[in-house]
Amino acid sequence: MTERRAAHKLLTMAPRSRKSAPPAKVKRKPGRPVYWTVARKKAAFRLICAEVSGGRTIPAALNVLGLRDPERRLPSFTMMYNWMAKDQPAASDLSEALACAKDVRAQMWSEDLIEIASDGTNDTYIDGQGNVRTDYDVLGRSKLRIETIEKVLARQDPKRFGHKLDLTSDGKALPAPVASPYVLFPATLPPGAPIANPDPSPAQASTPARP
Repeated sequence: MTERRAAHKLLTMAPRSRKSAPPAKVKRKPGRPVYWTVARKKAAFRLICAEVSGGRTIPAALNVLGLRDPERRLPSFTMMYNWMAKDQPAASDLSEALACAKDVRAQMWSEDLIEIASDGTNDTYIDGQGNVRTDYDVLGRSKLRIETIEKVLARQDPKRFGHKLDLTSDGKALPAPVASPYVLFPATLPPGAPIANPDPSPAQASTPARP
């Protein structure tokens, strides 16, 4: 809570006006004073990442923070990614903080899948005649939520949440198979020699040759 209060105080602080400018002896850069300093950017990211790690998306986090305190100044979605792409002094810190928050959110969403699948509160209803009916709209909505979360998690971290497990290459490109020159150029074989696959698959190796 102490870090959130410090970030809130820093973001709600108004920029320095011309009346409170330093004495004339101190040279000051012309133009409008910069509001989004490196400290304010990190404070804004600290608040946003706290909401993202709690399971919210970035637009939802910005909306919640804006509703909690309308006087708080927050960056837009595009501004955040521009900072991470162009702002060299703090780009690595901001990107690392957002990546950690998304990693925590992904783990939370993976746990939510079990809760969504196990929740059968509104799966049935009682019609006007007192019969218990199945609400297929609720079931379809739950199915859509599960499939959407699974797709997002698989794209964000396919190694942890993907359906295809890589057991051989560990994410690296496999070397291209080298063909035998006797297969590419059958004319080099001795007369009457059969053309055979030099590297047969296990299925081909176990199949006996026909007479």
